[in-house]
Parts: sequence; C-alpha cells; structure tokens
Amino acid sequence: MDFEEAKVFNRLICEIDTHLKYPSHVDEEANQLIRFYGFGIDELEVNFCTEYMDRNLRSIRNHIREKQKFFPFELLQYFAVVLVEGLDYLKTKFNIIHRDIKPDNILYSKTANKIKLADFEISRT
Repeated sequence: MDFEEAKVFNRLICEIDTHLKYPSHVDEEANQLIRFYGFGIDELEVNFCTEYMDRNLRSIRNHIREKQKFFPFELLQYFAVVLVEGLDYLKTKFNIIHRDIKPDNILYSKTANKIKLADFEISRT
C-alpha cells in the first residue's frame, strides 16, 4: 500500500469510526446528521449504506442562482440553524469535530424537506 492508498484507507476508517460513534439510525437528536446504516467491502471498494438524500447545497445554490441572484435569507437562516444544531450535537455528545463543512457535504431530502450533514472522512475526536 503506497502513501496515497494509506491516506484513503485512513479516511475511510475515520468515517466508519465516526458513524459508529453516534447512533444516527436510532437517535432522534441526530436528525441533522445523515443516517448511517452500515458499510460493505466489495473487492477494493467500500460502500456506505445511508439514507437517501436528493441533492447537496451546491446544486441547490446553483439552481437558485439560475432563477434569481441571491440565496433567500430565510433559507440561509434555516440551513445555518440546522447545521449548528448538528455540529453542537456531535461535539457535546461525542466530542466529534466535523472539520469539512462545505456545500457538497450539506445534503437535502426533498421528500422529508430536511437538510443533513454528511461526509465525516476527516472528522476528529
């Protein structure tokens, strides 16, 4: 295993470890975090089983920019509150710091009309 492969492997282990620390699939307090149901290894590929989310914040932002110039303040405020609640939950209950907040890691479910935080590859305790 070369250095790059080891880095990828360590990130996968970190993400799995983080998901196993917080019980998102049963804890209603974790409703700002993507639900993690498990993972499987197929040859050299690791596959995560999580709840389905339709899109990420980047695609929502791009869609809104096509229609209008500015992101609606109410929507931005909603995203901020949900994300802060999710980050606070991780830090307070499990001493986990996400470390990779970006539009690609903020997911949206159209059917549930909710946003959730995902991608814990570089999180730390």
